[in-house]
Amino acid sequence: MAIFCFAVVIGKGLLLLRGCDRVGMVFNLKIIRMNLLPVIDYVSKQMKETSGILRSKTRNSLGKVYPTRTIFIKIQQYVLQHLSISKIGDVRWVVVPGLRGVGKSTLLAQVYNQIIKSHDVEFIYFSLDEVVNSLGSNLHEVLNAYEKVADISLATHRKKIFLFLDEVHYDENWASVVKVLFDKNPNIFIFATGSSAVALQRNADEQRRLKVEPLYPMSFAEYMVVKHGVWPIKDLKKRVTEAIFFQDNASDIYARLKGVEGLVEQYWGKVPSNALSDYMFVGSIPFATVYEDKTQAFDAIYQTVRAIVEVDLPQLGNFKKTTAPYILQILSVLAISSGISTNKLASNLNIRHETVSDILVALVKAELVVEVQPYGSVKNKAKKPKKYLFMSPAIRASILFAVGGEDLIEKHKGELLEDVVGMYLYREMTAKHRGIISYYEKGHDLHVDFVVSVGGKDIPLEVGMGKKDTKQLWGIMDRLNSPYGLICHSRGLEIYDERVVKVPHDFFLLV
Repeated sequence: MAIFCFAVVIGKGLLLLRGCDRVGMVFNLKIIRMNLLPVIDYVSKQMKETSGILRSKTRNSLGKVYPTRTIFIKIQQYVLQHLSISKIGDVRWVVVPGLRGVGKSTLLAQVYNQIIKSHDVEFIYFSLDEVVNSLGSNLHEVLNAYEKVADISLATHRKKIFLFLDEVHYDENWASVVKVLFDKNPNIFIFATGSSAVALQRNADEQRRLKVEPLYPMSFAEYMVVKHGVWPIKDLKKRVTEAIFFQDNASDIYARLKGVEGLVEQYWGKVPSNALSDYMFVGSIPFATVYEDKTQAFDAIYQTVRAIVEVDLPQLGNFKKTTAPYILQILSVLAISSGISTNKLASNLNIRHETVSDILVALVKAELVVEVQPYGSVKNKAKKPKKYLFMSPAIRASILFAVGGEDLIEKHKGELLEDVVGMYLYREMTAKHRGIISYYEKGHDLHVDFVVSVGGKDIPLEVGMGKKDTKQLWGIMDRLNSPYGLICHSRGLEIYDERVVKVPHDFFLLV
């Protein structure tokens, strides 16, 4: 780590700097601008403290190490490829976008501590939240300062370089800065995390170079690993997913699910009885799992929601600060009633229709909510309201708690389960471009929570906490010419008239 020996002012705004490198050797005289001194001081301090900072991000307040999530395996593969002596990895620029609180900073720190720390590489870490908001600087300046302090050129350095950047969305020019280094030096590996908007705010030139690996709220299986140390059974998720969504008829679905029923029961035999409720209430947000008191967990999640509304959304929708209370009110309405027209929202809140539309678009971009379109033609979609589910059931629960306490949460447990299924469908179908999800509603008698359009089939899917009957599916299946329909419920695995399969929560939660 560089230790400055002396600095002499040689002219207006200029400084002559002489110092020592990491092994005490004197490096060359450098002339720098005096207004960069605070940045250089920050970088020098950061270089000394990086290891401790990243170590703290991998442990809770009691010192317990956080388990890694599934995405860690993918990032590990990219990093190990770059560390390989024989060749440079194909992927050298990885972006991990995700909602606040889903564990992006923890993931970054885990990659450093468990993989990179033990190797002789040039490691650089900055949180651009701190760089921009506390230091008043930007990525370009701190990297220039790093080169001066470390006495290297990042563009020509021969050693493997790992540039880890957290909260990159705070610097709108971050991607253009690292693209220059990426193109000039094949020894550099860039790992960046930020809000979900990061994946949407890059040009085609940058898009060709980087690999996006989204980090979503935790699945039930991940929650069980993090909270209870219960690990998933190998390939069970794949087998359940293929059984439910990629068969030609209800009989094949039933047969395949029956074939893995023993493994599903084996897994659930290790699951605590209250795990599903705990997961729906707080378990999908990693940091909330450390709270034993649900009230504290709800409060912590709600504060994260406020931060998204007050800090992240203005960057997406160009909102004024005075708009934040309206956004929170809209979220409160959506928590109680997922399907509501923009006209009705605007009328109830006494704000412009265009403002409501802009807010909803920003909420979707931030991945705070998932937009579910009505099924059908463009004309039908224009006439009917969109349905908005929450990306995490814990977010809905925290808002409901803020509005009406635990009693209100209990009244809306069905919606929390719908959020879980919607989150899974978004992750497995929409995000992976495997299928399209919508909902169907025609009058009071014909409505279904989801229509999953996959493999040329439109599959109606109804979700419920208790026992669900099949009568509302038949008319919809006939209208959509569906080969089968699905019901997600709390009872056993059943098949009706070779067309409807009732699938227990126990199966769906493993998707």
